[in-house]
Amino acid sequence: MKKKLFASMMACALCAVTLTAGCANKEEKQAQEAAAATAEAIEETVNAGVEDLEVPESTGDMSAIVGDWTVNYMVDDENNDMTLDEYAESIGVDPATLETTYVFSDDGSFSLILAGIETKGVWSVDEDDVVSITMPTGSMGMLYVSDTDVLYLYDDNSGMTTYLARE
Repeated sequence: MKKKLFASMMACALCAVTLTAGCANKEEKQAQEAAAATAEAIEETVNAGVEDLEVPESTGDMSAIVGDWTVNYMVDDENNDMTLDEYAESIGVDPATLETTYVFSDDGSFSLILAGIETKGVWSVDEDDVVSITMPTGSMGMLYVSDTDVLYLYDDNSGMTTYLARE
């Protein structure tokens, strides 16, 4: 009798665990689907009009820039250098949310991937190795230093300089 009762209780516990796991998996799947839909909506918004952008003529060496670049480290307005992880910690966010990839293609197209959201645009480089990027949401410039193979991005608002390394 005790064995049957124990077996019944174990069977009920197993069912409860299975049902709970199924609910958790369903809720997790729903959250993932909602996040994907949100990311897609954001991408549509930030990329609206990208097809109207014309690739500017480059007077510099585009082949030196073509490829994927990621944030290597940053220097703030007080000349303190830090890794991306250290910067994320200093502002209280998960470093994964700040992981950024800049993709420069040889046809003059450009992608910026931040937190899994891709913003598209066009780019060019001039004879002084200044890289100009234009996206539907705005534009920015970077400086390429061939001796160190580094791209520098300066933010006027924060005084932060971001150093990008080739992947």
